[in-house]
Amino acid sequence: MITTLAVDLGGVVARFCPDARLAAMAERTQLTTSDVHQRIFGSGLDAAMETGAYGAAESIAAILDVLECRITHAELVDAWSLAFEPDAEVLETLATRTERLVLATNNGPMIDHCLARPLDTVALRFSDLAASWHVRAVKTDVAYFSRTENRLAINGTTALLLDDSQANIDTARRAGWRAERATCAAEIRAVFRHI
Repeated sequence: MITTLAVDLGGVVARFCPDARLAAMAERTQLTTSDVHQRIFGSGLDAAMETGAYGAAESIAAILDVLECRITHAELVDAWSLAFEPDAEVLETLATRTERLVLATNNGPMIDHCLARPLDTVALRFSDLAASWHVRAVKTDVAYFSRTENRLAINGTTALLLDDSQANIDTARRAGWRAERATCAAEIRAVFRHI
């Protein structure tokens, strides 16, 4: 019996569009997209945020700093949100479920800001957020699943991860979770027919 559905954000609940995020930040800062990419992603800053090296306020400050404060806090959140294009059909499919819904994602504190606004329509579908920065581990690390269990009081033996990454699926299974690959509403419904 499945009591918790943990669903990946980028690649399942939303189409992942990193170029849209970079373009928006570049436009606001008047930097090139490659420069923005290097300052945030190429430098290792985003990877450090994903694994909890920065808190919610610290992450905003760090990004604004590397972008030379050429963008406001609100503009940064709006631009960052563009990396995630919600899939309305997936959200509607999940809305029919009675299991506890957890949004499972490898992301730093910026995702919390984005889900508060402007991705609040996504946040409203889920009872909990299991972001990698909350547990200081990404989904390719078994620790992500054990720490998420502890943090959210989840029974891993009755949890199912829906993800687009085979590496994440394999790790979830090693952690004792059920896990299936899904990238769209039709694939999610197919999984549901067998649980």
